[in-house]
Amino acid sequence: MIAFLPFPTGVYGTHSGDEVAQVFYATAISLAGYLAAFMWLVVLRQPGLLHDDIDEQEVRHSMRVSMIMPTGFAFSIIFSFFYPDIMPYIWVLFAAISPMIRKI
Repeated sequence: MIAFLPFPTGVYGTHSGDEVAQVFYATAISLAGYLAAFMWLVVLRQPGLLHDDIDEQEVRHSMRVSMIMPTGFAFSIIFSFFYPDIMPYIWVLFAAISPMIRKI
């Protein structure tokens, strides 16, 4: 998925005002983020994959944190059907509040 991200990024960069390009980009970012969270879930279910110094609570926190940005992008897709012009602002908002949420 990470290797695929330059393609939707290029489409969005070329057609940033196009609603379909915005949804395509947001979908790709969401999928990449949710797959990262899924990897943490796999690590939780396979304790042998963890280093001895890493606590299970740290893994759970990392999984929650990795869900912040993809959720913001997924949220923006829903919003795009009603207010397509504000999609990029939602992305910036989630990027701005992400450091605050990470501390929780």
